[in-house]
Amino acid sequence: MNEQLVYLKVSGYLKEWCENRFGQPVKFPARSYENEIMARFIIALPNACLTPTNFDKEETISIVVPKIYGKPWENYNHFTHEGQRYLKAAIKNLFDLDMMNCILPALKTGGLYAALESWCKERGIQGQHIEAVTKRFFRIRKGYEEYGIQLTKSKNK
Repeated sequence: MNEQLVYLKVSGYLKEWCENRFGQPVKFPARSYENEIMARFIIALPNACLTPTNFDKEETISIVVPKIYGKPWENYNHFTHEGQRYLKAAIKNLFDLDMMNCILPALKTGGLYAALESWCKERGIQGQHIEAVTKRFFRIRKGYEEYGIQLTKSKNK
């Protein structure tokens, strides 16, 4: 099957997570929000423009473009910068939901760092990217704590 691809630059941990959860190249479920974003923001490439072909493979994921009714790939093959921003935000939100849904219940059985490290390994996130995920978790938790919402038990109480 000849799949059409778009490329999106993301953080290293998002790349590893996406490829672990959705395959390589990344293929989102049918009728997903991510596919809707691509359908909305794939346009006909203006004649004077060229699509970039050199990508940093360490931070770029290849994503399968769904078949879009009324937009044949031969003519509609350019994913706009605005669409890339929306898709990156959607992937980050999906990542955060997955992380919170899995880590918060796991805290009942063990420590926070152990739960984060275990979750990262299950999701194919390795090395220095585990530290980036841990920092992201703590930033999210701190943001909620500023509004009085406790996501995890505090050692001070």
